Amino acid sequence: MDPISSTLGIAAGVASIITIIGKSVCTLNTLRLKYKDAAFNINLLTNRLSIVKTALVQVDHFVNENLEHEPQHLQLTLDLDESLKCCGTLVEHIHDQIAKFEWDDELLRLGRRALFLLEDQTIKDLMMHLDHHINALNLCLIAFNCRTPNEQKRFLNREESRRVFKLARDDTTSLIEFRDSISFGTSARRSSIGSQFSKTFEFDGFLLRHKIYQNTFRSMLRRVASPTENLALNIKSRTMSETPPISPQSDSKTSALIDSQLKEDGRKMKREIKMLAMGDRHGRSAVVRQMRIKFGQPFTDAEIEQHRQSITLLTIQALIAIVDYVQHSTGFISHLIKAHAQIVRDFVVQGAPDWTVSPEVATSIMQIWQNWHVKQAYRIMQQHGPTAYFLRAIERVCHPDYFPSNMDIIRAPETIDTVKETELTIDKATVRVVEIKDQNAMRIMPQFADVHFCVFSIDLTCYNRYLDDEDSTNELFERLQYLRAIFRSKFFHSTVVLIVFTNSLAFAKQIAESPLKSHFGDYSGGNNVDAAMKYIIGRCKLMNQLDRPFFWHCYDFAARQGDGELMADFFRRSASIVGTMKRLREIGLGPKSDWR
Repeated sequence: MDPISSTLGIAAGVASIITIIGKSVCTLNTLRLKYKDAAFNINLLTNRLSIVKTALVQVDHFVNENLEHEPQHLQLTLDLDESLKCCGTLVEHIHDQIAKFEWDDELLRLGRRALFLLEDQTIKDLMMHLDHHINALNLCLIAFNCRTPNEQKRFLNREESRRVFKLARDDTTSLIEFRDSISFGTSARRSSIGSQFSKTFEFDGFLLRHKIYQNTFRSMLRRVASPTENLALNIKSRTMSETPPISPQSDSKTSALIDSQLKEDGRKMKREIKMLAMGDRHGRSAVVRQMRIKFGQPFTDAEIEQHRQSITLLTIQALIAIVDYVQHSTGFISHLIKAHAQIVRDFVVQGAPDWTVSPEVATSIMQIWQNWHVKQAYRIMQQHGPTAYFLRAIERVCHPDYFPSNMDIIRAPETIDTVKETELTIDKATVRVVEIKDQNAMRIMPQFADVHFCVFSIDLTCYNRYLDDEDSTNELFERLQYLRAIFRSKFFHSTVVLIVFTNSLAFAKQIAESPLKSHFGDYSGGNNVDAAMKYIIGRCKLMNQLDRPFFWHCYDFAARQGDGELMADFFRRSASIVGTMKRLREIGLGPKSDWR
């Protein structure tokens, strides 16, 4: 293979994909303003495309710096070329889809093509495919950093690496089949970066406007317009050659079935509760996960595997950090422990993407963990956080056959990039919980103006911690400022705020060792836990300058495994009180402020 030709081909492919992504993002930004009902999903897709673009820019940089001058990267060149072709096909498909939108100023209506293209399941599928291609591109970027061509080849030929490339390739294969199956239904011209998979002709549009074609595809188009997934599963799709002539009677039955299903969807929507989860990331995620274990769908194998990998990585990185702390603070690290630490460090560098601990690495981890100086350094850590929790279980977590328990999943590190949605069923009502990160909260808050509840978690033990910023801001003070922004937001004027205080048991122990008054000068309750809680709740009330309804609850997932039921009861009581207060206000009897 000519290295210069391959480098130019890869660079051209990267440039073409980046150009298409730029057009898609521009179109999506316009759609966000026009289709307000789908702005949330548009944001998700835009963010994921931006991540792909960033990875491609890095690939382009490495290609120009390395491949042109080092022609021995044969395996990497082949894998990168295939990854770019697959990524280009997916990006082009996404661009083709969003280019079909109807342009007017209306909101999305039932039966609109845009509603189908931006429904939740479609967005989830597209983001899953994009994630697979992001993983493949990241794998190529890691391979660029290998010290020798042989090491690079071994890394790329690992079973885990081939699995990542296969996922991206399989996604593209299924996408090509899907595009071929529907190509007769579109007049969009496709200029593929790779090959022309779906040929279209100038007379396609004329033929498909004929009455006989319209009659044949009527039921199919109505199914596309329906947001109901169950109906799509019940009515099998048929190709052109398999579809018999549709009689008026069968067409009428199909329409009646669709109408019935739409009415059922409407009834479900009336029973649906929308909830936004914000605040401290560990507390927020722990609340949602424990509620899901009790009232939601079981975690999938892929989700459990993702949590296993994140837990393993967190635990090992924490152990290495302790070793570094001991070495720099005391210097009491033997040569044997240093050798074991190097084995673990090598695993951290080369362990991606599956993070499966080998028996050799597990032995080194336990040798380090049993060191007296390491144990002493661990004891001065905060013992209530997820890091300390997994270090206490390090023998189980770093076993080659480790499988996360429910409590492990509850305490696992956060795994969301921007937002994550969880569906629960409580008392026959559907509760949709959306988690968002703090750094994204204020920017995308307008997308959640119709939520019924906003769950805001506050870690009680954060009162003596400070941010690493210019002002050394107290973390609890920062939490309160976020809470004030929520109370004052015009988008949450009818939203009930549910404040969840986490780590209450650790707070009771910590306040005796680190007085609250040392960090909040106006506090005068000493080491009394009840007085400290009353003070913090009072500070929360001061943030509520517009007298919005809010409730609070102390939650400690370390205390009871069944706390999910208590959280559900907290939601029920809050909802019932809000309903009662609203009815009293409507008849002029309710006070302006009577929230707990």
